[in-house]
Amino acid sequence: MGLILCKKDKMKNLIKYKIVKVILGILIVSILFFGTPVGAYAISLFNKTLAGMGQMTYTNEVTITDIKVKSLSKVTVTIESSNATVADRVYTVALYLDDVKQVTTQSVSWTVIEIPGTKKKVDFTSLDLALVVSIDAEVIY
Repeated sequence: MGLILCKKDKMKNLIKYKIVKVILGILIVSILFFGTPVGAYAISLFNKTLAGMGQMTYTNEVTITDIKVKSLSKVTVTIESSNATVADRVYTVALYLDDVKQVTTQSVSWTVIEIPGTKKKVDFTSLDLALVVSIDAEVIY
């Protein structure tokens, strides 16, 4: 009888040990993810992907792969053709600074040979980005 009780106590202790170990593991991973720059980078990457998805749903023919601020007056938008891109169609890239569409737009098109997977860069210059917080782009035709 005493041997059976000992085994039950050992099993309970083992289960408690495993539960504590799992909780501590989750806690450590959470602290590392949310409390370090690695977590901030992962969250910003996730937000960037969502912003791209929101922009792609309009035409679904091209993909905005990157938006880079080159200086306080220049932004470069990288777009890529997909299987749904229409050859020789003129696409217009519009830039939004703090959710305000800029007057200047850029045009881009792809030939049949360049579809799919060809990236093209579009530059927007003569901008005043000193007080800008959010930069977005969209592609329309």
